[in-house]
Amino acid sequence: MTADLPSAIEALQSNPQDMDTWKTVGLMIIAQGVPDHLALFEQRQKMTGDAVPILFQALFHDEFVQNPPLRQRLIQFGDSMSWENPIAVVVHFFAACARLYDQDRTGPQAFRDVADAIARSPNFFSTVPHLAQTPGFSRLITSPTETRIFWSDWGVMDHQEIVWPENPAPPSGPDPLIFAACDGGYFDRFGERFLQVVTGLGPVHIHIVNPRPGQQEEFEAKAGPDVFLSHETVSKDRSNSQYYACARFFAADAVMRRYDCDMLMLDIDLDRLANLDSLFEKIGSVDLAYFAMPTLMPWLRHHAAFIHLRNRPAVRTFLNRLANLLSHQLPDSVWYVDQLCLASALLAYQDNPDGLSIEALEQVDGFPFAHFVMPAGADAEKQQLRRAGSV
Repeated sequence: MTADLPSAIEALQSNPQDMDTWKTVGLMIIAQGVPDHLALFEQRQKMTGDAVPILFQALFHDEFVQNPPLRQRLIQFGDSMSWENPIAVVVHFFAACARLYDQDRTGPQAFRDVADAIARSPNFFSTVPHLAQTPGFSRLITSPTETRIFWSDWGVMDHQEIVWPENPAPPSGPDPLIFAACDGGYFDRFGERFLQVVTGLGPVHIHIVNPRPGQQEEFEAKAGPDVFLSHETVSKDRSNSQYYACARFFAADAVMRRYDCDMLMLDIDLDRLANLDSLFEKIGSVDLAYFAMPTLMPWLRHHAAFIHLRNRPAVRTFLNRLANLLSHQLPDSVWYVDQLCLASALLAYQDNPDGLSIEALEQVDGFPFAHFVMPAGADAEKQQLRRAGSV
């Protein structure tokens, strides 16, 4: 950021309707200014009521991911601010997200403080979904101590019975098991394309929640001998998109034990996989590898669409712990509960790896998610499918 802040403020005063200049000034205040400069946004908030989304858009910027010193500046800036107005809360929000990005142990509490401030004055933040959802997200971002308590045993949810395929699992071999889980609606829409994409990579196991009558038989008639289906039937209180998104993690340990081989866990809505040779070369002998997305938002940072898992006791322990954590957090929860619990589990492993090696595939290292994985279906269509599958 080479331009000077006084010149940017002067340009803003000359053309106060220019939204791009407002966003530039907001970013530059964090990089070069002092908290007093945010009075510009406070005044606009009082006059027009739209400074909160403008500042949010200014700070929702790749610079904080790509520039660690700027990220530390953001955290220090937040520490210097009060909680008196919604503009300050926006800065505190991004500072808390920066702490979580850097796996700072103080991040969960900082995020809860932000959630409490938003909950006290929700009308200021209702136009920004990430901010409006923060109170619901906050209980899912747990400290390492809290996470270890949750993952030590199963929560209040009943265990679900998995109905396994009649055909036996193949002998374990060098290829990973390709594993996905979804509800019956998603399976109708994406199952065949998923199979086209992954055929040849290894044996395939798909777990279906609430399949419609005859659905498995129809699919098995088209599938090859190395494709296996299991299913579970859940009650109305679990017939929702949050549970369907988490089903893979509840079943993963049992599936890995059944096949006794490495596992590549994928989203079912898959259109393409590419460049896997270079990806597997990067992963090497790492126990758990996943894509770390280039964003400060913790619910988007730890992507659950592609997770490679080695067939080792330490991995199965991780899968059991994550399922336990989800069993505590899933009831009455929100969308992204799976990725938030994954983030909390990974944070707990940071200072106590417990024999588990983890590789976060970073865009900055040449591993952008879109270079390797292309999802199928439009977001609006998938949102409709999630609504249709929920009671």
